[in-house]
This record gives sequence, C-alpha cells and structure tokens, in this order.
Amino acid sequence: MRAPSLSARRSAHAAVKAAVGLLLPVTALALSSCSSGSSSKKSEATSTSVRASGSTSTSSANTSSVPSTTSSTAAGTVRCVSSGLAASLQGSQGGAGTFELTFALKNTTSSPCVTGGYPGLLLVDSSGKDLQTTTVRGGPLSFENVTPLAITVPAGGTFWFNVGYSDVPTGTESVCPTAASIQIIPPNDTGHLVVSGLNASVCNNGTLDTSPVFGPGSPGTRTTAPPS
Repeated sequence: MRAPSLSARRSAHAAVKAAVGLLLPVTALALSSCSSGSSSKKSEATSTSVRASGSTSTSSANTSSVPSTTSSTAAGTVRCVSSGLAASLQGSQGGAGTFELTFALKNTTSSPCVTGGYPGLLLVDSSGKDLQTTTVRGGPLSFENVTPLAITVPAGGTFWFNVGYSDVPTGTESVCPTAASIQIIPPNDTGHLVVSGLNASVCNNGTLDTSPVFGPGSPGTRTTAPPS
C-alpha cells in the first residue's frame, strides 16, 4: 500500500488542529462554570457562619453582667444603670401566705439619672445557685399594680419597687426553695445588683409579682412596708 502524499498528510494535520481549537473554548467554559459554582457555595457558607456568630454575640451581650457607664436616653439624659446605683431591701411584711418586699435603688452618682419600667429579677440560693424565677409584671395587689412612669432621680436620690410572693406550695410542690439573695437588673440595663439576707421561700415556680419602679409620692409608696 502506497504511503499518503505530503499534501494529504498536511491536510489531515490541519483538520485535527482545527478540531482541537474548537474543543478548547468549550472545555474552558465548562471549567469556568464549575469554578463559579464552587465559589458561590463557599461564599454562602461563609455568610451563614457570620450570621450565626453575630447571633451568639448578641445573645452574649444581652446576658452580660457588666454594666454600661455611658448609657443615655434619646434626649441625652443619662440612664440610671447598675454601676451608679446601690440596692437594698427597704422593708418586708407578710401574712396568710402572702409576702411583700420593698427594694430601694439609690443614685450614687453626682448627676441626675432617668429611669422607668420594670426591673429584672433572679433568685439565688445560699450556695450561689440560680433558682427558678418567674417574674410577673404587675399583680393583683395595689402595691404591685402601679402605672409605669418615667422618673428623674436626683444625685443621691432614691427610687423603689415592690415585690409580692407566696410561700404556700402549689400543684406538685411540697417544699419551696429558699432564696438567700436576689439579683436586680434595673430597667433598660444589662448589669445587675445583688441584695443579700433575703431568706424568702418563694413558691409557684419562684413567682414574683413586681411593680414598676416609682419615686416619692407614687401610689407604690402606700404599702405595708413603705419606703422611708
């Protein structure tokens, strides 16, 4: 069999080169498409990770016990925060299974501060363990059911709030845990103050009926343990 002529071999080589030239752009396009898809998925995963991290950070900030010393209201007036307050148990009375506590919060700074609303509360036992605490804003008694109002507290001034609870077991309770102290989070704050020497057996899953904070002249001062 006679070998192909030089002219025939050149024509065949040109045809193969042209075919390879057509395949290269298609292959490059396919690789580019795969690379783009991988990059998109990685970016989405990174975005999800950032959002999860942000949620954790927000949660941590909301439960922080470090008070802010620069908190201000929209009008620029400094809020009453735990770093500038001193808390104490002002009075305690009770009977027939119902008890009332009056807590005082004193502005220890040299400037007025503004507050208003309900405090946050957490009962703690003698070993420092957090107890189940159910806070109810307002309550059935007049010293708990007080209208929330904004209060301007002068330097060295005091404001209060009342707490009611029962020491009578309910439902499946046989014995109610005794709280040795209470943590108080002032309204619109994240820090807390601790008042010790409580010795309160709080039943009904640690239910505390609390009034909003109030100042002098408020109906909240007309209680069985009135602020002095």
